[in-house]
Order: sequence, then structure tokens, then C-alpha cells
Amino acid sequence: MRRISSIHYEQFVQSAQAEMSVAPEIAWAVGLAGETGEVMEIIKKGCLRVPGDVGYVEVDRAKLVLELGDVMFYLTSLGLEYGITTDEIRSGNMTKLEGRGRV
Repeated sequence: MRRISSIHYEQFVQSAQAEMSVAPEIAWAVGLAGETGEVMEIIKKGCLRVPGDVGYVEVDRAKLVLELGDVMFYLTSLGLEYGITTDEIRSGNMTKLEGRGRV
């Protein structure tokens, strides 16, 4: 696994974005929702069913990594559309959770 800085990843995301026929923020939000659904399907099949149930499968870690990467791509794209960096997102989330006494 290679280590990637936030700035390097943000630059990669910007270079990988395709031209769209809809407002970018709509495309990123819809993509984020769709990819989050893909993550939920992986978890559902591996955690909400027990061995022996129809449709039960072990959580496929490799597939989960790929789908979480898609979530990160859309999340980063949406943030950048509004001038919000991944560092700001992480920092804001930490501050919010610390304020709730969760850390």
C-alpha cells in the first residue's frame, strides 16, 4: 500500500474528473450516494446474514477497499467543488466528534 498525501490525492481527483452534462455538485453528490450504497451492499451481505443464509458471503475486504476508494473520490470531488479540502473535512469532523465527547 502506498502512502498518499491529501494534496496529491486531491490533484489526482481533479485530473481524473470527466466533463459532465449536469452541474458538478449534483454529479458528485449522486455518485457519493451511489457508491455509499455499494459499500452498504458489501456490509449487508457479510454482516446482516449468518453463515448458511441464502446470499451470505464473507465481507470481501479487497472489494470493500475499492468501493471505499470510490466513496473517497466522490467525497473529495464534492468538497473541492466548494473549495473544501480533505484536510478541512477531517479536521472539522474531529473537532465535531471531540465536542460530542466521543474521543
